[in-house]
Amino acid sequence: MWRSCICYATIRSVMQLPAGLSLSDLARHAHLANLVTFAPYASRGAWKPYRYLRFLCRKIDECIAKPNGRLLVFMPPRHGKSYTISQMTPMKILENDPTKRVVLASYGDNFAEGWGAKVRDAFQADEDSDERLFSLKLGKKKLASWWETTEGGGMMTAGIGGQLTGKGFDVGIIDDVLKDWQEAMSPTTRSQIIDWYHSVFYTRHEPGASIIVLMTRWHEEDLGGYLLNESVEDWDVVRLPALAEEDDPLGRLPGEPLCPERYTAYDLDITRRQDKRVWEAMYQQRPVAAEGGLVNRSWWKIYGGTPPVGRIIQSWDCTFSKSDTSDYVVGQVWGQSGNNYYLLDQIRERLNFNETENAILTMLGKWPGTQNVVIENKANGPAIVSRLQNNVPAKVESYTPLGSKDSRIQSVAPMIEQGQVFLPNAIEHPWVSEFQNEWAMWPAGKFDDQIDACTQALDYLRGSSYRIQFSRARKRNTVSAPNPVSIG
Repeated sequence: MWRSCICYATIRSVMQLPAGLSLSDLARHAHLANLVTFAPYASRGAWKPYRYLRFLCRKIDECIAKPNGRLLVFMPPRHGKSYTISQMTPMKILENDPTKRVVLASYGDNFAEGWGAKVRDAFQADEDSDERLFSLKLGKKKLASWWETTEGGGMMTAGIGGQLTGKGFDVGIIDDVLKDWQEAMSPTTRSQIIDWYHSVFYTRHEPGASIIVLMTRWHEEDLGGYLLNESVEDWDVVRLPALAEEDDPLGRLPGEPLCPERYTAYDLDITRRQDKRVWEAMYQQRPVAAEGGLVNRSWWKIYGGTPPVGRIIQSWDCTFSKSDTSDYVVGQVWGQSGNNYYLLDQIRERLNFNETENAILTMLGKWPGTQNVVIENKANGPAIVSRLQNNVPAKVESYTPLGSKDSRIQSVAPMIEQGQVFLPNAIEHPWVSEFQNEWAMWPAGKFDDQIDACTQALDYLRGSSYRIQFSRARKRNTVSAPNPVSIG
């Protein structure tokens, strides 16, 4: 029987276990301490503690340990995410507390039931073994889709779109909601999955329940993308691309494989060359090509610390109203040092008029050195300019962009390509990743608010031809006609 090397006297002392426990009981208690030790123990060595899986296990333990834990896991195919989360995790939870209820959902009933059966069968085989690994005992209900322990807990499974009536959960797991590329490309299917998540799955969570969603990304508007961008809950995100990129959470160098023991860089490069769209979405967990768009990810420069800027402005892109489907209000703080431009801060939220005004005032308080606040002349922009122009120390200006959005993007793309535009570190400022995503997705992306605020700021700072308006709110209620000006 597989065992790791453990000093059992130390385990008994540290864990304050009662005297008289057998070595098997001590081993069981020791391995229950965390998922990293439980998985190889429960699988009799079949589960391999690769570096990325150890990292994932720590995140899972953290999610389950805290009330209302929320974890999003994005990993490439065939890297053990389902084995770890859909089998090892329910086994550890139920072995540790057989009163708990675990619900697992997936794209199909059969796939979900398969994991329910594997967990059940592992405990069943252990009950029939002469040398047991687990203390859990199965109850009378033993269906693959719904089996129980003698303590009243158990595991239930369902396909996406199916019912969970009467099945509350302490830990809810969703494992790959999309079956194939055709489903991923269907707006109707994606919408139905999100509706099911809210109306069926989420309604079954008990107070303080943890939720883990693991996926291979297929589309920017899949369930993972929705929870990233639209959810009101605080999700911990584990994104592990097949080949490392900048600021890798594991500390890998760019281009280093996630699991070189199974898939070398050469193996993954062959996969990458098959279909770049599939590669970026499913293997890199970024459903948009990293290169090949108008602005490539590698063009952005990253800075650390406090950049030596001599001029600070704010650029705001506003909306007409606040709703679940409206565009975002984006406010960015930019600094300039010679011909280099630094994005210092950003807010991106759905806000109404008063909230937008307050957000600008808050950002001005945070960045007291701001000299200019540039607000696009659309939606609530003119009214906000009128309200703020004579009430803040910075110069508040209304901006009217020239040309189409595409032409404005093309006009600043050379600045980005030449390494003149710097972004903060994405680890310390997580919003930077979404900022880069929006640029990389153009023109196929759903949102472009961050792009609008960025092009406005860069165009303003470099002093190119643009339109500027000064609101004369004290003299009249309308904004004066734009006049081209040049700022050196």
